[in-house]
Amino acid sequence: MTIKTDYNLSEECVDAITDWAKDLLPEDNLLPASYYEVQKLVADLGLLYKVIDVCIDNYMLYWREDENRNSCRFCRKPRYQETSGRVPIPYKRMWYLPITDRLKRLYTSQRTAKPMRWHGEHRQDGDITHPSDAEAWKHFQSLYPDFAYERRNMYLGLCTDGFNPFGKHGRKYSLWPVIVTPYNLPPSLCMRREFLFLSILVPGPDHPKRSLDVFLQPLIYELQMLWEHGAEVYDVSCQQNFNMRAVLMWTISDFPAYGMLSGWTTHGRLSCPYCQENTDAFQLRNGRKSCLFDCHRRFLPSDHPYRRSRTLFTKSKKVFDAPPPEIDGYNLLEQLRDFGADRTPDCGGNGHEHVYGASEVHNWHKKSIFWDLPYWKTHLLRHNVDAMHVEKNFFENIMNTVLNVKGKTKDNIKSRLDLADICDRAYLEV
Repeated sequence: MTIKTDYNLSEECVDAITDWAKDLLPEDNLLPASYYEVQKLVADLGLLYKVIDVCIDNYMLYWREDENRNSCRFCRKPRYQETSGRVPIPYKRMWYLPITDRLKRLYTSQRTAKPMRWHGEHRQDGDITHPSDAEAWKHFQSLYPDFAYERRNMYLGLCTDGFNPFGKHGRKYSLWPVIVTPYNLPPSLCMRREFLFLSILVPGPDHPKRSLDVFLQPLIYELQMLWEHGAEVYDVSCQQNFNMRAVLMWTISDFPAYGMLSGWTTHGRLSCPYCQENTDAFQLRNGRKSCLFDCHRRFLPSDHPYRRSRTLFTKSKKVFDAPPPEIDGYNLLEQLRDFGADRTPDCGGNGHEHVYGASEVHNWHKKSIFWDLPYWKTHLLRHNVDAMHVEKNFFENIMNTVLNVKGKTKDNIKSRLDLADICDRAYLEV
């Protein structure tokens, strides 16, 4: 099965290989003779997956209390296609791979059981070499000492992004995998392929948009169970059983997916989720786009020379303002309550109504499903932006402008007019 996955072999190819290998062995051998028999053999390992029916418009899952429904409770569209066969065929399905059994197996292998305690046993030399050395991790452990005391408890991260499985030249298709990663392991193992656990496969071909939370429901429910009740696990390195609990520390994504996961719209003047309404962003007079230029100086130390410069940034402008106050999870929940932001599973997929004051005093468009986790409001860091995407986008924009790449450069008439309006750099305006 590993060879089939690594080399993208077809089922017919696996059938031919297993049939050929079986003929080479004695007649009473137990080698599976087909791909179907291999599947049945692997299924006995207990790492099963669940196929969950989804509303054709992503409004809801036919799951738990809605498992036996035949139509969507929001849009009323039917669950199954009209066919002449006996087996009903749903319009859309998602795949969910439970994470508990896979996490338990990390403690049943001699190779990984001891490294799973590395985060709590290594010595910090002053530098941040692992997330466990950072302030967000230590803050969580200070709030939940009982959880931190058991070093074998799981610290997880979640990441997601869309991709086209057919490549750039294939048909338009948006497939969204959701991957969960255990951060207990040392840096040399943490990001290896075998420890990136695919938990959800959001089907295409359409972009899930705001309905991503609908597909996250089974994972969030399992994370709640792992936090409240845990799972009985055998640790082969200590030769003992223990109750393993788990916490989701943060999510990692690019900036557009950040908005899908957090519920804060990441475009427009209020796109910054930290500054919120205290942003200094403005709209370009000629380019008509929201601009965050010169919003960073107030984060510098009060005696930094850049704060007093009138020529390096916005012309004739000094900055003495302090950075905006940090907003903790409790205040964010109050915002969501006061503005009337809804949970996606409650209002159905993309059926969110306009949130009061959106794009004027805030940018909330929903209450993220991650707030269902009891510890989410206490985290210092909830959502991370993938540095790779930031670096790639900045590099491409800078190099395309410097090299004057046709159709991709940012140097145009409107940008030069805005440059003359904002900056004191006459030599760049011609």
